[in-house]
Amino acid sequence: MTIRPLTRLLLATLLLGSWTSSANGASTPITACPFSITVGGTYSLANDLVASGDCIVIDQPLGASVTVNLNGFSIFGDGSGTAIVAPNVGRKISIVGPGTITGFLVGIDLGFTTDVTVKRMVVSDTTFGGIVVGQGSITDSDVSTNFTFNFFGVATGDKSTVKNVTASNGHVVGIQVGANSTVTQSIADNNLNGIIAGNKSRVKTSTAIGNAFGIQVGDGGSVSESIAGGSTVGIGAGVKANINANTVNGQFLGISATCPGTIQQNTISGSVAPLNLIGEGCTVRNNVIIP
Repeated sequence: MTIRPLTRLLLATLLLGSWTSSANGASTPITACPFSITVGGTYSLANDLVASGDCIVIDQPLGASVTVNLNGFSIFGDGSGTAIVAPNVGRKISIVGPGTITGFLVGIDLGFTTDVTVKRMVVSDTTFGGIVVGQGSITDSDVSTNFTFNFFGVATGDKSTVKNVTASNGHVVGIQVGANSTVTQSIADNNLNGIIAGNKSRVKTSTAIGNAFGIQVGDGGSVSESIAGGSTVGIGAGVKANINANTVNGQFLGISATCPGTIQQNTISGSVAPLNLIGEGCTVRNNVIIP
C-alpha cells in the first residue's frame, strides 16, 4: 500500500476514463469517478460523487493551472484511494469548496505540487491522512477522523500557510508545516501532536489542547498569542525560538526550550515543571506561573 505523493505508501489503483478540456474554455463538469484531468482549466462537480479507489486524478501539463470547484457537493469513498490526487510533480492547483470529502485513505494529496490553494473543505474519516500539499496554503477547512492511527490532519512542505483550519480527533499530528511557514487562527485538538512547525516557522493566535504534545516549533521559530496544552508538553521549541504571550498548560512540562531563546509574557499553569530550559543563554522575563 503506497501513499504516492506523501510517503510513497499509497494504494495503487487502475484509473479508468479520461476527460480533456480547453484551458481557456468554460468549466468542465465532473459527474462520476474516476475522472482524469490532463489539460489545464477549471473543473466543477455537478453532483455528489462515489468512488472505489481514487476519484479525481490531476496530471496537468507543466505550466498549466488547474482548478477543481466542489460547488457544495461531496465525494464519498470506500476507505481506499484518494479523493483528489496529483501523482506527479506539478504546480498551480486550486481545490475550492465548499465541499466535503469522506471515507478515503487520503482526502487531498498534492504532496508533489507547489503553488497550491485548498480552501473551504471538510475532510473526515480518512484512514491515513486528510490534506497534504507540497507548498501553498490551506485555509478555512476542517479535518477530523475517528481512526486512532491516522497519521496527519493537515501537512505541508516549506514556505506554506495554514489559516483558520481545525484538525481534530485522533491524528498522530493534527497540523504539520515545514520550514519558513505560518500557522494562524487554527485549532488542533485531541491528537497525539497538536501543531508541529519547522525551523523559522511561526505559530500565532492558534489553539492546541487535549493533545499529548501541544505546539512544537523548530530552530528560530516563534509561538505567540496562542493557547497550548498537553499531557506531556505544552510548548516545545528549538534553539533561538521566541515564545511570547501564550497561555500554557502542560501537565508535565509547560514550556520546554533549547537555549538561547526568548520566553516572555507567558502564563503557565498546572505544570510539574513550568519551564524546562536546555542549555544556557535564554532570556526569560515577565512570565506568570500558576501552580
